Amino acid sequence: MKKTKKHWFEVGIDILGESGEKQLTIDCLCQKLQMTKGSFYHHFTSRKKYIHGLLEYWSQRYTTEIISSIEKIDAPTLRAHELIRKVLVIPQKVEMAIRVWASQNEAVHHFQQQVDDMRIQFLETYLHSISDDKIYNKKNAKLIYTCYIGCQHLLPRISHEEYIEILNHLLTIVGLPPYFDKDANH
Repeated sequence: MKKTKKHWFEVGIDILGESGEKQLTIDCLCQKLQMTKGSFYHHFTSRKKYIHGLLEYWSQRYTTEIISSIEKIDAPTLRAHELIRKVLVIPQKVEMAIRVWASQNEAVHHFQQQVDDMRIQFLETYLHSISDDKIYNKKNAKLIYTCYIGCQHLLPRISHEEYIEILNHLLTIVGLPPYFDKDANH
């Protein structure tokens, strides 16, 4: 079966989440897809080009597409709840692996910073629909985002339920009703 660039990127995302960037080799990608190196080079002229494409794919899929879908929702509460629902399915191990990688690689750092900036800017814009206080919105956007990042790195890992409790507390701080997680077992 012919593989598209998307197949290669999806496998790269899986490898990042499972093993980190050190295992993100052409050999490992080819093995996972049961393809040859020639197939890899059919789509990408180098590993560097693949990595650039992978990071663009990650940014698009887990930031740009989420923001675009949320922006279509008018009601602030529904927008907040849909954002939380979408954020909860982002693979946290991938987010963590990219953040660790970004601390060691300038090109990855650049992508991570762009994604962080987009996400924080989106949160600021969203919060503006609730309050006109720009300073308050800027601080709360960073508070929400740093909480999101921090929860990923806590050891021992917090449960899904604890994560929802923390998010609900943040929603209360910014003046929104709590999120009801219909997928949680109560």
